[in-house]
Amino acid sequence: PCTDDSVGGTVLLCYNAKTGHVLWRRNYSYPKTPQHKFNSFATSTPTVDAERVYLTWGNDMTCMLLALTHRGDDVWERNLGPLQSQHGFGFTPILVDDKIIVQNEQLGSSSLAAFDAKTGAPKWQTPRKSGVKTAYSTPCLHTPEGGEPQLVLTSQAGGVYALSPEDGKEIWRLPNVFDKRTVASPVIGDGLVFGSGGAGSKADRLIAVRMPTAKSRKPELAYEILTRKAPYVPTSLIYGGHIFAVSDTGVASCHDLASGQEKWMKKLDASGGFFGSPVCANGVISCISKAGDVAIFNASSSYKAYDSVRLGEESYATPSIANDRMYLRTARKIYCLGN
Repeated sequence: PCTDDSVGGTVLLCYNAKTGHVLWRRNYSYPKTPQHKFNSFATSTPTVDAERVYLTWGNDMTCMLLALTHRGDDVWERNLGPLQSQHGFGFTPILVDDKIIVQNEQLGSSSLAAFDAKTGAPKWQTPRKSGVKTAYSTPCLHTPEGGEPQLVLTSQAGGVYALSPEDGKEIWRLPNVFDKRTVASPVIGDGLVFGSGGAGSKADRLIAVRMPTAKSRKPELAYEILTRKAPYVPTSLIYGGHIFAVSDTGVASCHDLASGQEKWMKKLDASGGFFGSPVCANGVISCISKAGDVAIFNASSSYKAYDSVRLGEESYATPSIANDRMYLRTARKIYCLGN
């Protein structure tokens, strides 16, 4: 989606992925409310399945969850209620089997809720602690070996915890690990959950939490890294037995996944700091800075950087990869790179 900040509203656009031509657009207008200078009315990311597109948008008065066909026709909508937050809306829905799940942890009434993807009917709702800084991290689906699927979440109020996507019941929790809001989403690898919390333009640290197993039924803090260069907004990346992170100030790092040992830490050749998260294709990591500089480096334990690409226009977005192509979004353009 994009945004019309002059009146307050969200625009959902559908493009032909091969040609870039606009196939359809839907406009959602509502009274303008105050917005943080780094946020817009279209912060959340849509998700899709074979039949429908799912979208969230909101302001201080109303937050909506919508389902549309791939032609842009309405299927159903759900009102999630008002939003109380310092920084505005930004909840991204995820699809788990036949359910759409939204993490709605804010200063006001908070919950994690699941809806039937076909009809929009409520499946379950789990109350969350309110009155703590809004969580913008998106849940991560994890299926442990020999176990049932889990929704793994991070927030200042809840810490690092897991719920059942089937009924919303809590499976495990490690509380009191964040003293600030969570924006970056959790990532999982080698039995570890990585998350960070922060404020302003930095995070205190990136933590690794060891998830419960059949032998150890309680989660525990495995280690913490990057106490000064941790990512606050960008989500980290796990690849090849390492965790790669890009901080908001543009410092990239590589750590051993199992131990947290630092392999390298480098300042990227990109201006403007980072809100977008790194992505990896063919062993190469790309990440767009707020100024529109695409930093590119190897996903390996030895640092090797490539020439940055200067798009010349601001970007707060994460690159997207599909069908051997990479899509880059700036404030006014979408670029497609590939065969």
